[in-house]
Amino acid sequence: MITREQVKKTYELAMLELPEEQVDEMTEKFQIIYDMAARVDEVDTEGLEDMVSPVTHSCPLRDDVPEASLDREAALINAHDREFGYFRLKSVMLEEEDV
Repeated sequence: MITREQVKKTYELAMLELPEEQVDEMTEKFQIIYDMAARVDEVDTEGLEDMVSPVTHSCPLRDDVPEASLDREAALINAHDREFGYFRLKSVMLEEEDV
């Protein structure tokens, strides 16, 4: 049985906010997902060979040979924002006050 605390902890680990009034609803949804996944354990796999990949043919790799790369302007031509000749991106790190 999935508990409210497990759902809250999952949201916390994913760094997502879950309003208190939605915890019960999400607990029910998590339980449905868990129950569906648990049904896989009920499947009789006796005598079946383990399968790592459904692909039966090999996927040859190309030789690792150095090639000329794009020049900087060609690489940045569609950049949303750039600075000092590089892509400029929004920070994905938490600010100290967010911790």
